[in-house]
Amino acid sequence: MSEIHRKLLTIQTKLKAPKNSFNKFGNYKYRNLEDIMEAVKPLLSEVGATLTLSDVPVMVGERHYLQIVAKLTCIETGDYIENTAVAMEPHEQKGMAPAQISGATSSYARKYCLNALFCIDDTKYADSEKPATKPRINKKQMQESVSAILAGLEEGDALGVKEVVHELTDDEQSFIWQQFDTAQKSAIKALIHSLTVTK
Repeated sequence: MSEIHRKLLTIQTKLKAPKNSFNKFGNYKYRNLEDIMEAVKPLLSEVGATLTLSDVPVMVGERHYLQIVAKLTCIETGDYIENTAVAMEPHEQKGMAPAQISGATSSYARKYCLNALFCIDDTKYADSEKPATKPRINKKQMQESVSAILAGLEEGDALGVKEVVHELTDDEQSFIWQQFDTAQKSAIKALIHSLTVTK
């Protein structure tokens, strides 16, 4: 095993990235990019490695993508391991300037790039955090989510729709899915799938 792989193994084994952020709407904890970076920096110092993240704009047809390259480098030998993730920028996102859209897409792809590199589980709940009883559905909030998804569908806002869905619990997603007709379901699936992230 090469030295850089030993360092990666140490980081993967020791890395604890707690879910320090809380989503009040979905009532669950989650980790964001900052949580991962804060947790990994001390380990980089411990093993003697650097981590760099690069954004590479890519055009596929007429769509803009951001390719994220995460590079873990051994400071003694210069050997490195790379991982990439790709996310498509939505044409527009309500209330966001173009630079903000690029920033949000970059953060989204960087998080999943690091998740894959460091073998971080990104489920919404840790086993011990799962509710003991089935949560009650707030129908008023669910209707707001339905409206937000339909608005995102109309605007072609794949990232916005995906974020709304991601904030929902499994029970809430099941409830909301029943509110759409067949054509809407197909269109929503196609829109979400257009925001492709590879690990």
